[in-house]
Amino acid sequence: MESRYDRNIGAFEPEEMERIRRKNVCIAGCGGLGGYVLEELLRAGVGSITAVDGDRFEESNLNRQLLCTVENIGCGKAEEARLRGRKVNPDVAVRPVSEYLTRNNAAEILQGADAAVDALDSPESRLILAEACESLKIPLIHGAIGTWYAQAAVILPGSGLMQRLYVPEDRAAGSSTLSFVPALCASVQAAETLKILAGRESVLAGKVLLMDLKRQEYELLPL
Repeated sequence: MESRYDRNIGAFEPEEMERIRRKNVCIAGCGGLGGYVLEELLRAGVGSITAVDGDRFEESNLNRQLLCTVENIGCGKAEEARLRGRKVNPDVAVRPVSEYLTRNNAAEILQGADAAVDALDSPESRLILAEACESLKIPLIHGAIGTWYAQAAVILPGSGLMQRLYVPEDRAAGSSTLSFVPALCASVQAAETLKILAGRESVLAGKVLLMDLKRQEYELLPL
């Protein structure tokens, strides 16, 4: 179904789209951020996606997680990502990994990825992901959300940016999140992921974008 990508041309050159369609992205986390990132990469036409999450949907996810519906409460998030892929764009191969990312499995899960998206929810797991991406020389597109706030960054191999954003003893500030916050943050992450896959430079490389949706204030900081 080549016509499905007609509206991509202009924003991306045809040769860039061909490059994107040959790439593999690993999305670590299929909840609030990960569901929106998955949706946008599916529709953009990324070649293949590895969807990683060991969790299952629960009722409290319904307020913000795109993949969560009243029908799939109790179902595995990674498997639901695969099913969503079949509905939205069967041209994209979605490989579900129904496991939590750990130091023991991170390198194996990320093997063959051209980019990784951080849609996780704890500093510890983010640092594990960043270390594995560093080892495999994979660019990492970071995102984090809470209440009205979000941040996004692109972490290139050798930058050590995640270690400056988080330390192992950090704890999440809270679990309150509104639906539009992951939607915005994930869209920033998807945009930067596609630029990297297409061979373009990322304006967020080595920087963090802070987003305050309560005051509609945005700040781009070098780190």
